[in-house]
Amino acid sequence: HGFDFEGQCILPLLANARHKVILVSDPVWPHHPVGRAHFRLLWTAGAGARPPRPRLWLETVNKDFLARVDQRPWLRMVLHHAAGKADAMGAALSVDPYTRGELEAVVRERAQGAGAKAGEVGLLSESLALRPSNGVVEASDYLSDKHDWVQLTEEVTSPMRRCIYTPPGAGGTN
Repeated sequence: HGFDFEGQCILPLLANARHKVILVSDPVWPHHPVGRAHFRLLWTAGAGARPPRPRLWLETVNKDFLARVDQRPWLRMVLHHAAGKADAMGAALSVDPYTRGELEAVVRERAQGAGAKAGEVGLLSESLALRPSNGVVEASDYLSDKHDWVQLTEEVTSPMRRCIYTPPGAGGTN
C-alpha cells in the first residue's frame, strides 16, 4: 500500500477517515517520501460489560521498492511519532509484537525526556471492530486476509496478538 501501482491499495487513504499514513523522508532519496507505515484509529470489539476502547493501530514500516536507503533507524522514529499521538489522544498504541523491545525503549526515552511517568507496554490478544466508513473501501494485510475489500457493515477481526503501549492516565488496556 502506498507504493503500489494499483488504485485499490491507495483508495482507502483517500476515502477512509480512520486510515492515515506516517511518511518517512530520507535525504538519500529526495524524490518523495521513501517510507510509510499505515496508521489507523480503530476500536476493540466490546465484550459483555467491557465497552469498546480506542486503539491506534500501527502497521509495519515499509520502503519504496526502488529506493536504496538504510531503513534501520525508521522504526524508532515512527514509534516516537506514534507514541506521541497516543499520549496526546490518551489512546493505546497497538504494534506488532516483534517491536516490543524497541517500543519499550521509546517509551522510556519519551518519559525521561519529559520528566514524566512512563506508560505501560505489554502483550495481549484482542479482536477489533472494523466499522464501515464513508469510503466503503478498506485495505490491510494485517486486519483481514481479504487485502482490499468493500466494507459496508461492521466486521470483527479474529483475536490478534499485539504489543500495546498504554499512555499514563489512559486507563489500562483491558
